[in-house]
Amino acid sequence: MLIANKFKPYDDGTWAKEILVKAAEKLAPKSVHLFQKLSLSRPTVCERIQEMGQDIEDNLKKRAGKFVNFSLCLDETTDIKNIAQLAIFFRGITSDFHIEENLLSLESIHGTTRGEDLLQKLLQALGKFNLPLDKLCGVATDGAPAMVGKHKGLVSLLKKEMGAKGIRHDGLVFCHILCAKSVKFDHVISVVTDCINFIKKRDLNNRIFKQVLKDFDADYDDLLYYCAVRWTSCGNMLRRFNSLLPEIIEFRNLKKCPLTEIEDENWLCDLGFMVDFTKYLNELNVQLQGPNQLLHTMFSKIKSFMSLLSLWENQLKDNKHNPTSCTQYALECSSLLESFKARFQDIKSKQLELDIFSIPFNVTPGAPSELQLELIKLQSDDALKAMYLNKPLLEFYRVYFTKEEFPNLRAFALKWLSVFGSTYLCEQFFSKLNITKSRYRSRLTDENLSMQLRVATSSVRPNIERLVKRKNFQKSH
Repeated sequence: MLIANKFKPYDDGTWAKEILVKAAEKLAPKSVHLFQKLSLSRPTVCERIQEMGQDIEDNLKKRAGKFVNFSLCLDETTDIKNIAQLAIFFRGITSDFHIEENLLSLESIHGTTRGEDLLQKLLQALGKFNLPLDKLCGVATDGAPAMVGKHKGLVSLLKKEMGAKGIRHDGLVFCHILCAKSVKFDHVISVVTDCINFIKKRDLNNRIFKQVLKDFDADYDDLLYYCAVRWTSCGNMLRRFNSLLPEIIEFRNLKKCPLTEIEDENWLCDLGFMVDFTKYLNELNVQLQGPNQLLHTMFSKIKSFMSLLSLWENQLKDNKHNPTSCTQYALECSSLLESFKARFQDIKSKQLELDIFSIPFNVTPGAPSELQLELIKLQSDDALKAMYLNKPLLEFYRVYFTKEEFPNLRAFALKWLSVFGSTYLCEQFFSKLNITKSRYRSRLTDENLSMQLRVATSSVRPNIERLVKRKNFQKSH
């Protein structure tokens, strides 16, 4: 399918079929006749993708009907044709603790991307899958104003929509991705990016620089570009730039274009601070990535990093060697700490509930009244405590929390197990979107793009046998 989609609009897939037949002659000579019957024309490939995508979608709708709780993960980007693409993922859980993470919908937005526009697309997607708002437990978004604006952001409008329908939203969990862009060291980033562009944008300069690296036996063979959209690339770029600084200085001197900033001690200190600071941010980001992560695990890592920020702030304030720089760095730590607190204040306000879910045997008094009796019963059972210490949390709740013995705690656990902790799925999805809708395939329709990505990203496999039975065999031209 990928091969066929690279041909010109008038191509009937004949050349792609010849390639497959030749490959089959080498790899599976007994099955060559099957490959000779394939049709790889554009309309055929497009139709097959549509049918597989629809089959996956129908399967997901059936599964969504069994959810007792679900949460949403949303993010928005712009594709190569400047069309806004809103990716919506759901994380649902059934009464027997089966968790499903999958793409709910990819919504193409050709007009404005205000909060009300995003809400309209979201409600359409939920209606399509028959997911009621009264089962919604949490929403994870990025920090864009259209998402988290106080009055007209998606989150605020969603609360109003739920209130208008008489659905309580005070128990919803809202969280946003990290906010590293609050670190303001533009005078460092601008110099580094200008220097990298000077070297890498000119082929001759890049070849000479690579030879310098080879002569100096450097740790790296080239520099990295900085992508402002993916802020985690900043740390990798700065770290490599700092490591190759002697070679960069030598190259700039060869080109009679010296890097004057290296004579500024304060600038070099700022560069070193940014290298170390972004390194820790990148490490935190990597820890928060990955599917099927539970919220309490991710939030514990965030709290740990916030404690580090507070520690660094105090240490920098007490440093007397370079009071001007240290004061500035302390302010940056304080600013980022405040950004973290703002982003995760909703989760922080539900810390007691999160503790009841994650450490039920150690929770302090103050639990909701409907859970207190069951918590006392649970904490008095030494056998269950042993199981809790030796089993993954999901398995512990699934196996040992029965409806008859712990009905309220079981329902409580189902809610928190369904909550997203980050927008990792959206970020991963956008990488595949950029590959699918590239400058070579920029004329994909919205529906075709959505179906291609559903087939490419879904953990649910289409029922090929059922789809084949619906077809009448026609020999390819």
